Amino acid sequence: MRITLDTLADRPRAAPVSRAALAMVALRLALASVFLLAAALKLTDAPAGAPPFVGGVRAFARLIDAHGLFRYQGAISPVAVAWGVILAEIALGLALLMVRPPRWVVHASWALLAAFTVYLIAAFWDQQQVECNCFGRIAAGSLAWSVTRNVGFIALAVAWLVLDRRGRAGTPS
Repeated sequence: MRITLDTLADRPRAAPVSRAALAMVALRLALASVFLLAAALKLTDAPAGAPPFVGGVRAFARLIDAHGLFRYQGAISPVAVAWGVILAEIALGLALLMVRPPRWVVHASWALLAAFTVYLIAAFWDQQQVECNCFGRIAAGSLAWSVTRNVGFIALAVAWLVLDRRGRAGTPS
Protein backbone atom coordinates (compact mmCIF):
# COMPACT_ATOMS: atom_id res chain seq x y z
CA MET A 1 0.00 0.00 0.00
CA ARG A 2 1.28 3.37 -0.95
CA ILE A 3 0.92 6.14 1.61
CA THR A 4 -0.23 9.48 0.25
CA LEU A 5 -1.60 12.62 1.82
CA ASP A 6 -5.11 11.40 1.00
CA THR A 7 -4.64 8.10 2.87
CA LEU A 8 -3.19 9.93 5.85
CA ALA A 9 -6.13 12.35 5.90
CA ASP A 10 -8.62 9.46 5.93
CA ARG A 11 -7.09 7.81 8.99
CA PRO A 12 -8.95 8.39 12.23
CA ARG A 13 -7.14 10.80 14.49
CA ALA A 14 -6.15 9.92 18.03
CA ALA A 15 -8.06 11.66 20.75
CA PRO A 16 -6.20 14.63 22.20
CA VAL A 17 -4.45 14.04 25.49
CA SER A 18 -6.11 15.88 28.36
CA ARG A 19 -4.27 18.15 30.77
CA ALA A 20 -5.24 15.80 33.58
CA ALA A 21 -3.62 12.86 31.78
CA LEU A 22 -0.43 14.88 31.23
CA ALA A 23 -0.45 15.96 34.88
CA MET A 24 -0.82 12.32 35.96
CA VAL A 25 2.18 11.33 33.86
CA ALA A 26 4.23 14.19 35.32
CA LEU A 27 3.21 13.25 38.88
CA ARG A 28 4.12 9.59 38.32
CA LEU A 29 7.48 10.51 36.81
CA ALA A 30 8.21 12.87 39.71
CA LEU A 31 7.39 10.18 42.29
CA ALA A 32 9.35 7.54 40.37
CA SER A 33 12.33 9.90 40.22
CA VAL A 34 12.13 10.54 43.96
CA PHE A 35 12.21 6.84 44.83
CA LEU A 36 14.86 5.85 42.28
CA LEU A 37 17.10 8.81 43.14
CA ALA A 38 16.78 8.12 46.88
CA ALA A 39 17.73 4.47 46.38
CA ALA A 40 20.63 5.31 44.06
CA LEU A 41 22.03 7.92 46.43
CA LYS A 42 21.77 5.56 49.40
CA LEU A 43 23.57 2.83 47.47
CA THR A 44 26.38 5.08 46.31
CA ASP A 45 26.78 7.10 49.52
CA ALA A 46 29.69 5.03 50.77
CA PRO A 47 32.47 6.39 52.99
CA ALA A 48 35.82 7.00 51.29
CA GLY A 49 37.50 3.74 50.35
CA ALA A 50 34.39 1.57 50.79
CA PRO A 51 32.77 -0.18 47.82
CA PRO A 52 29.79 1.84 46.53
CA PHE A 53 26.87 -0.54 47.03
CA VAL A 54 27.92 -2.47 50.13
CA GLY A 55 29.48 0.59 51.73
CA GLY A 56 26.41 2.70 50.98
CA VAL A 57 24.06 0.15 52.50
CA ARG A 58 26.28 -0.21 55.58
CA ALA A 59 26.43 3.58 56.01
CA PHE A 60 22.64 3.78 55.77
CA ALA A 61 22.32 0.85 58.21
CA ARG A 62 24.61 2.63 60.71
CA LEU A 63 22.35 5.68 60.50
CA ILE A 64 19.27 3.51 61.10
CA ASP A 65 21.02 1.85 64.04
CA ALA A 66 22.01 5.25 65.45
CA HIS A 67 18.33 6.23 65.57
CA GLY A 68 17.84 3.25 67.90
CA LEU A 69 14.23 2.48 67.00
CA PHE A 70 14.95 -1.06 65.84
CA ARG A 71 16.94 -2.00 68.94
CA TYR A 72 13.66 -2.85 70.62
CA GLN A 73 13.07 -5.52 67.98
CA GLY A 74 16.06 -7.80 68.58
CA ALA A 75 15.42 -9.89 65.47
CA ILE A 76 15.62 -7.00 62.98
CA SER A 77 19.06 -6.15 61.70
CA PRO A 78 19.68 -2.53 60.61
CA VAL A 79 21.35 -3.89 57.46
CA ALA A 80 18.18 -5.86 56.64
CA VAL A 81 16.08 -2.74 57.23
CA ALA A 82 18.43 -0.70 55.02
CA TRP A 83 18.20 -3.25 52.19
CA GLY A 84 14.43 -3.44 52.62
CA VAL A 85 14.05 0.33 52.32
CA ILE A 86 16.33 0.53 49.28
CA LEU A 87 14.67 -2.39 47.49
CA ALA A 88 11.19 -1.00 48.25
CA GLU A 89 12.22 2.36 46.79
CA ILE A 90 13.57 0.70 43.64
CA ALA A 91 10.47 -1.49 43.23
CA LEU A 92 8.07 1.43 43.66
CA GLY A 93 10.13 3.68 41.40
CA LEU A 94 10.11 1.09 38.62
CA ALA A 95 6.42 0.28 39.12
CA LEU A 96 5.55 3.97 38.82
CA LEU A 97 7.28 4.03 35.43
CA MET A 98 4.72 1.59 34.03
CA VAL A 99 2.48 3.10 31.36
CA ARG A 100 -0.57 2.72 33.58
CA PRO A 101 0.41 1.61 37.08
CA PRO A 102 -2.28 0.08 39.26
CA ARG A 103 -3.67 2.38 41.95
CA TRP A 104 -2.13 0.21 44.68
CA VAL A 105 1.35 1.27 43.50
CA VAL A 106 0.52 4.92 44.15
CA HIS A 107 -1.15 4.00 47.45
CA ALA A 108 2.01 2.08 48.41
CA SER A 109 4.08 5.15 47.48
CA TRP A 110 2.29 7.52 49.81
CA ALA A 111 2.11 4.86 52.52
CA LEU A 112 5.89 4.31 52.37
CA LEU A 113 6.49 8.06 52.49
CA ALA A 114 4.11 8.33 55.45
CA ALA A 115 5.96 5.49 57.20
CA PHE A 116 9.28 7.27 56.61
CA THR A 117 7.80 10.45 58.07
CA VAL A 118 6.44 8.67 61.15
CA TYR A 119 9.85 6.98 61.58
CA LEU A 120 11.62 10.35 61.47
CA ILE A 121 9.26 11.88 64.01
CA ALA A 122 9.54 8.82 66.29
CA ALA A 123 13.34 8.92 66.10
CA PHE A 124 13.31 12.63 66.88
CA TRP A 125 10.91 12.08 69.77
CA ASP A 126 13.12 9.32 71.13
CA GLN A 127 16.48 11.10 71.04
CA GLN A 128 15.91 14.74 70.06
CA GLN A 129 18.37 14.67 67.12
CA VAL A 130 17.73 13.10 63.74
CA GLU A 131 19.68 13.04 60.51
CA CYS A 132 17.50 11.87 57.67
CA ASN A 133 19.94 11.14 54.82
CA CYS A 134 16.89 10.04 52.83
CA PHE A 135 18.82 11.00 49.71
CA GLY A 136 22.23 10.17 51.11
CA ARG A 137 24.54 12.77 52.60
CA ILE A 138 24.09 14.94 49.53
CA ALA A 139 20.65 16.07 50.70
CA ALA A 140 20.92 15.70 54.45
CA GLY A 141 18.76 18.23 56.19
CA SER A 142 16.86 19.07 59.32
CA LEU A 143 13.90 17.10 60.60
CA ALA A 144 11.53 19.93 59.65
CA TRP A 145 12.87 19.96 56.09
CA SER A 146 12.66 16.17 55.77
CA VAL A 147 9.09 16.01 57.07
CA THR A 148 8.02 18.94 54.85
CA ARG A 149 9.63 17.32 51.81
CA ASN A 150 7.91 13.99 52.55
CA VAL A 151 4.54 15.71 52.97
CA GLY A 152 5.09 17.36 49.58
CA PHE A 153 5.83 13.98 48.00
CA ILE A 154 2.74 12.50 49.65
CA ALA A 155 0.76 15.39 48.13
CA LEU A 156 2.03 14.35 44.67
CA ALA A 157 0.71 10.83 45.20
CA VAL A 158 -2.63 12.10 46.52
CA ALA A 159 -2.94 14.47 43.55
CA TRP A 160 -2.41 11.52 41.19
CA LEU A 161 -5.08 9.52 43.00
CA VAL A 162 -7.55 12.44 42.82
CA LEU A 163 -6.93 12.92 39.10
CA ASP A 164 -7.24 9.19 38.52
CA ARG A 165 -10.54 9.05 40.39
CA ARG A 166 -11.88 12.01 38.40
CA GLY A 167 -10.82 10.31 35.18
CA ARG A 168 -12.56 7.10 36.17
CA ALA A 169 -15.71 8.98 37.13
CA GLY A 170 -15.78 10.69 33.74
CA THR A 171 -15.42 7.50 31.68
CA PRO A 172 -18.39 5.28 30.97
CA SER A 173 -18.05 1.74 32.29
